[in-house]
Amino acid sequence: MSAWQEIPWLGLELARWTAVRLRLPYRFSALYGSLLRPSGSSITNGMGRREGDGHVNLSSLKVLVVGQQEEGSTGGSRLKAFRTLCGSVERLNASAYIQGLPWLEHLQSNHFYIGERVKSLNLELLKKAEGFSPQLLWVEKGLHIWPETLKQIRQIGCPLLVHFSPDNQRVFANQSRHYLRALGLYDLQVTTKSQDMTWLRQCGARGLRLMGKGFDPEIHRPIILSAEEQKRFGCEVGFVGHWEPWRERLLLQILEKGYSVKVWGGGWRCAHLRRHPLFSGAVHLVGQEYAKAICGAKVSLCLLSRWFGDLTTARSVEIPACGGFLLAERNEEHKALFREGGEAEYYSSIPEMFQKIDYYLRREEERRAIAQAGHRRCVEKYSNSLRLKELLSRILEER
Repeated sequence: MSAWQEIPWLGLELARWTAVRLRLPYRFSALYGSLLRPSGSSITNGMGRREGDGHVNLSSLKVLVVGQQEEGSTGGSRLKAFRTLCGSVERLNASAYIQGLPWLEHLQSNHFYIGERVKSLNLELLKKAEGFSPQLLWVEKGLHIWPETLKQIRQIGCPLLVHFSPDNQRVFANQSRHYLRALGLYDLQVTTKSQDMTWLRQCGARGLRLMGKGFDPEIHRPIILSAEEQKRFGCEVGFVGHWEPWRERLLLQILEKGYSVKVWGGGWRCAHLRRHPLFSGAVHLVGQEYAKAICGAKVSLCLLSRWFGDLTTARSVEIPACGGFLLAERNEEHKALFREGGEAEYYSSIPEMFQKIDYYLRREEERRAIAQAGHRRCVEKYSNSLRLKELLSRILEER
């Protein structure tokens, strides 16, 4: 697409960026998605099949994995899982192109999706595909990937293009014109959000799969804290996650009840009481620091995002994987992950949440038994390797 042809789409990108800054509800993104629906894409119940495609064992599968893969990130953890499962894995770490940029370049690259960084990322992807000849291209949150790049990779001979997102894609911040124009070019859209399935079909997804949240056993594991780490992370009630106004109010309520509380995560500089001791030290944690924050809390809250309409989140699995006691909002997806009262605990109201916090803080043995059972369930069923193995096996069996 020429620079002149990009101008109308950049206008829509400006509208999308404005909506992100104003924190408009994600449901309005359906209009934006329909405006950029890929021309000529069809909606089917299964994956696109091509003549001559044979069954490929995971041990001989050649995979090119594209995404943000810094150490400690969920993308980095999935890359390790691919390398455990598949015979030959090549990577393209998008973080090297889109992270740590000056403000103006960040705005161009990560909000308007223009400029040399985006161009370089696409050229490098094409170069790697030409040199590696993957049987599977796995793109994570491909907001920067041009449709033209995918078409060329298809022409090179890659039989299977898969897009994966761990986040709610109906949210403006998790969309771009490139992704929505390319959505129908992927053979398969993989999401961890059941509430996104209908929207993805409406936007032209050719195939859909739901993959449950996973964890990295090397990162998300029980850790015995040192005295210094216990001082930093130890608390009765802990929460790791981004700032939302209602979360700020709730966590202050918990603190006012007399419990010791620690808060970690991104965006807390936006808190109305950002200088409050509860929030002033709230920073984004990754890797072992993240796991230590969970291990330091006697009760780990899993507060689902109201902005994103989540039913589960990465912490739904990572808290028990770290040996933490999970106290989460009650819904069918959470209850399918862990048995209530045996492997995790749930609540449906704020009074019930306080009741369970008080109950389990007074009963250490019962709390630890539930946390240990939740940890066993994670190890048996929810690692990234197990999640990917199940997904890839099903995909290849259907081709």
